[in-house]
Amino acid sequence: PLMAGGGMYETGAGGSAPKHVQQLVEENHLRWDSLGEFLALAVSLEDLGIKYGNARAKVLAKTLDAATGKLLDNGKGPSPKTGEIDNRGSHFYLTLYWAQELAAQTDDAALAATFKP
Repeated sequence: PLMAGGGMYETGAGGSAPKHVQQLVEENHLRWDSLGEFLALAVSLEDLGIKYGNARAKVLAKTLDAATGKLLDNGKGPSPKTGEIDNRGSHFYLTLYWAQELAAQTDDAALAATFKP
């Protein structure tokens, strides 16, 4: 356990970052898959919501999880191949899906209104 009930939400490249940077510089294609970061962010928001009774943080966590699932279901993760979707496109779709989930949720009407078209 961490001091004062803290949490650690971490992901790593497993040594692949130099190859990703090389491909970005040479081909303008960033293949880095941020799935681990998306999952860590959702869990950290959920933890914040639980520890501090923050209902909005719980909504953010729940909708981010749903958006991440939609990203995976729709095959919008980054491809290692140049010319296909990369990290930038993947982040676009996560943002789009998260905004859609936030607009559709009914636990926080003010938050939903912020994201409705």
